Amino acid sequence: MVPFPRRTHRMAAAVCRCDGAISPGRTVCTAAVNVCVAPRLPGTWGFPSRTTRRSACGPGRTSSVASCTNDSMSLHRQRNGGNGAPPVRSPGRWRQRASMPLASSLRKKDSILSLSTACSMAMIAPTPSLSPSKSSARNVRPCPDHSSGYHARERPVKRCPRAGAAQQLSHAPPSGILSAANGTRPDRRGPSSSQGSRRMLTREENERLTQVGPGTAMGNLLRRYWHVVAARAELDEDPVRPVRLLGEDLTLFRDQRGRLGLIGERCAHRAISLAYGIPQEKGLRCAYHGWTYDTEGRVVDMPFEPACLPLRVTAYPVQEVGGLVFAYLGPEPTPLLPRHELFARDEFDKSVEITPLPCSWLQCMDNSLDPVHYEHLHVAYGNYVMKKLGKPPKMAAARHLKIDFDVFAYGVYKRRLVEGAGEDSDDWRIGHPILFPNTLLVGDAKAVRYQIRVPIDDSHTVHYNYNCWPRKNKTPAWEGIPVERTSLFEPNGSIVADSIVKQDMLGWVGQGPISDRTLEHLVTSDKGVILYHRMLLDEMEKVDRGEDPMGVVRDPAVNEPYIRIRWEDRAKEMFWPGGRTFEWTVPGLAHSA
Repeated sequence: MVPFPRRTHRMAAAVCRCDGAISPGRTVCTAAVNVCVAPRLPGTWGFPSRTTRRSACGPGRTSSVASCTNDSMSLHRQRNGGNGAPPVRSPGRWRQRASMPLASSLRKKDSILSLSTACSMAMIAPTPSLSPSKSSARNVRPCPDHSSGYHARERPVKRCPRAGAAQQLSHAPPSGILSAANGTRPDRRGPSSSQGSRRMLTREENERLTQVGPGTAMGNLLRRYWHVVAARAELDEDPVRPVRLLGEDLTLFRDQRGRLGLIGERCAHRAISLAYGIPQEKGLRCAYHGWTYDTEGRVVDMPFEPACLPLRVTAYPVQEVGGLVFAYLGPEPTPLLPRHELFARDEFDKSVEITPLPCSWLQCMDNSLDPVHYEHLHVAYGNYVMKKLGKPPKMAAARHLKIDFDVFAYGVYKRRLVEGAGEDSDDWRIGHPILFPNTLLVGDAKAVRYQIRVPIDDSHTVHYNYNCWPRKNKTPAWEGIPVERTSLFEPNGSIVADSIVKQDMLGWVGQGPISDRTLEHLVTSDKGVILYHRMLLDEMEKVDRGEDPMGVVRDPAVNEPYIRIRWEDRAKEMFWPGGRTFEWTVPGLAHSA
């Protein structure tokens, strides 16, 4: 016998207790899923028989308070001579009598959802297909927007599961607490935890979601979108800048005629960096021997040579909107650069904050699909930081009661209902949108911003805060769109998370350069993260089929004068009873909630 100490695991509102001694070859309590899998026969993957399911918390059972005691062990001892071993049956009979309802309509690509997550989701609702490309007329409702354009007409909605609904799930093998959610036999050779749990994602699945370089699945998807590479004010300071985007090293320049170009990193002659180049009328002149490149990467001048050879380096389209420079690294035909409202409208005072981060962009985006972290990271931890700094707390505590997500043409609306707020609150009625694939729109009538997470490579991100304040009169508060580069880290390398944005960044970089999702145990509060990962997989499939992913704009009538996406007028009021505060330093630097 192998001693197994008494342990208490908590997940959501449920408690599961396991104690006693367990023989080798038995599956231990599935703490992350609220079910207790009783012993199984070595060499089999079927579920325990009807007899073992008489325990207080047996396979397939979930409850708000699940108590798993050693009743099933006692039952085995009684039926098997007191030796604690499970009843001896053939593998065929074992599987024949198994009837644990588990993951059903999850498709093969949803194997990133483990059995643990499937059971967690079973406690709250069925799992529908959430692909925005498969919406039907029954799934379209009027958008709350009040402007012209696509959103004013309709938006397809797919609700993430709500609490209380039952789910009929297909049989799936118990391998610890986790296994593939596609109904196939699991690979039992992978590593398990000391509790017998399997990894939530395999390493290969995590790499599929996080690798953004050329030729990768995620890289191919992200290359269908325009990405920020600089601010206009940065090119005013220096018209030639090295750029790294989606794992590629490039050179951004503005020539003497004001044309923008994004070309390969190195000269085709002797491979010197073109970041040392000189802007000319014709393009960018290499500092070494004077070869000059136009905005399309063609060599247009070769001093000393009798003829200009027809050489060309990599080049990508570049455009500017709202004071930001965007690049498109995907295949032809090039889509339109989306004219989202804050970029296109001039009735705002604007500023830009640029912060480099040593972590994957996906960690930033996962956070945006996780409303529940707000009461913990920002309220509890944020107030704790203020206490350590000798300052009063900034925010009031408010517990989340419900969260939900609406998929629409350009992304997902994230909604929350917290204690003290009614269902007519903007947080629940409207929510704030995530613009697929890498932008969060957050704010209210007083101030609003885009948080743009630009994937530099697998483990580095540049975060752009595009801040906007509605003008009270027609006179701008300052000229242009000032830009400030900020750092998350103090000179000693520490993080003083005394603002909302710094607290979020702490949560992102605190997971390491690339989060090891094989260690995760996603639960009911993570259904937005699960939804987002499914959307990424769905859009990857569309790209593989040669289709445009969601949010790609090709119709000028949709793009002009701008794309209107509604946000809240009053946001997170329960957390800020006195109104949201701003910590002003200089124009261009305002940390807000």
